[in-house]
Parts: sequence; structure tokens; C-alpha cells
Amino acid sequence: MSPLRTKIPSPQALFAFAAAADALNFSRAAEELNVTQSSISHSIRSLEQHLGTQLFIRANRGVMLTGHGKHLFKAVSGSFATIETAIDELQRRELSFITIAASTSMATNWLMPLFHEFQNVHQGIKLKILTIDRNVEPDDSIDLTIRLLPIGTERKNAWLMARETVFPVCSRLYLEDAAPLEKIDDLPNHKLLSYEDPYRQRINWPEFFAAFGENPRSIEPAAIFNDYQLVLHSAMAGEGIAIGWTLTCKFLLEQSLLCRPLQAEVTTQQGFFVLGQPGKSLRKDSKLLVDWLLKQSSELR
Repeated sequence: MSPLRTKIPSPQALFAFAAAADALNFSRAAEELNVTQSSISHSIRSLEQHLGTQLFIRANRGVMLTGHGKHLFKAVSGSFATIETAIDELQRRELSFITIAASTSMATNWLMPLFHEFQNVHQGIKLKILTIDRNVEPDDSIDLTIRLLPIGTERKNAWLMARETVFPVCSRLYLEDAAPLEKIDDLPNHKLLSYEDPYRQRINWPEFFAAFGENPRSIEPAAIFNDYQLVLHSAMAGEGIAIGWTLTCKFLLEQSLLCRPLQAEVTTQQGFFVLGQPGKSLRKDSKLLVDWLLKQSSELR
């Protein structure tokens, strides 16, 4: 660390000095820093004692800088200006990005295919995508998140993108050598790929079968994964049948990387929401992104 810390009584003393030197008035310096005049006077005396030199000439109608005071003020004001410029640049850089957080599979399979089109339409808006392995709330560092919530969720800055609808998916390669698959009853005769999220509750094969009145106890998965992206890769590689979600599988189905071997599906009482901070108004750019996401997912609501 710089030895500057040992050369001054406190950082506050430099702020007090800079304000007083700029205003040449202790009262106005106190107003600027929202402190008492006696606090400014104390800080200045402490700085002068620490430096062993007088910085101000006190007079009835104000103060004047001594030669040493002018020399220090030139250095301090220049340094503060450099720091302020650096902070402004950092803040402008952060504010120029919209940060959106979502699961890896959501980001990879639904957001990424859409964002090229979004940035063609809104070329001045830059996006920062965070992948997360658990539910998080928007905050000062995350503008928007995508989460699965009860369909009746009512909160400020929460928009329903899509109902949660799930269905079996697999590759056509898998079906070429697989046993017949014409109805729900046939699924237990196949390699079922299971997804068990340690942090977020998701519908799995037992719940899927139960929705059709089937006994879930007879289900024996061929493989279990704790990351849904791995489930999708396994299904695309022909390793078995997975549960697919409308949003994450939309483009994979359109590109024929996956297919639906059965038309059976389950729509739950949950939905995928895009969320902003409840207590804050959205930035204009963030609202543009929200509106665009809602437009892209309108057919899934």
C-alpha cells in the first residue's frame, strides 16, 4: 500500500482541505461535505499539525491559501480529478451493459440464439450474460434474471414469459434402434435420462408419470445428471430420452437436434418469469430487452 496513508492524519482531512481550499471558506466547505464548520476546522488543524506547516491564513472574512497550501491544493485537486474520471469511466462501462442471469441451459439454448437478432435491432445496447446454478434475485449488479415461479406470482417488475410445459425428447438416432414407443406406457422400456437439481426443484420422471396416472415407482433411470445441459447433450447424442422444457428445447426441436417421440405433455402451475428489482424502475435499455423477450416468447404463454 502507498505510504501516503502515514503522511496524512486521515483521508477525510484531504477532503476537508480540498473543499476549503476550493471555496476559501470553511462554512461553505462544511455545507458541501455535509459536516459542521468545527469539523472542517479540526480536520484542517490536524492536517497542518501532521505536515508541520500552515496551509491557510485565517482572516475575518474568510481564508487564504499559503504558498504551501497552494502547492498541496494543486496536487490534491489534480489527483481527485483523475480518480473521479476513472470512476466515471467504470460506471459508464457498467451502465452500458444490461446484465441478465439465467441457468446454463436457458442461456445456451434459448437466450443465445435470440440475442444476435436483438443486437441487430438494438445495436447500441450491449448484453452481459451470467450463468447461474441456483436462483438469484436481481440487484445492483444484475439487471434481470429468468426464474421458474408459481404462475400466480404477483410482484413489481415480474413478467411471465412462458408456462412450464414439459414433454419427452430424444434424438432420431436413438429411435432408430429403440423399442416401440407409441404411448406413455412404453416409456419405462426405454433409457430414461434423469435430471436432479440440488438447488432448484424441477419436474422429473416420477412427477411426469404421475400426471398421467401411472405408477412412478417402476421408473428406473438409465443415467442421472445434476446439470440440465448435460441431460440435453446426452439426449442429442442418442443416449436416451429426457424431459424437455418448451423454452430450452424450442430451437433444438426446430433444428431437428431433438424430436418429440410422443405428443404427451404436462403443463404445471409454474412459469418462467423475467424479473427486475422489485423496488426500482427499469432502465430504458432493460425495459426494451424485457419487451423483446416477452414478444419472442408470446406463443409459449
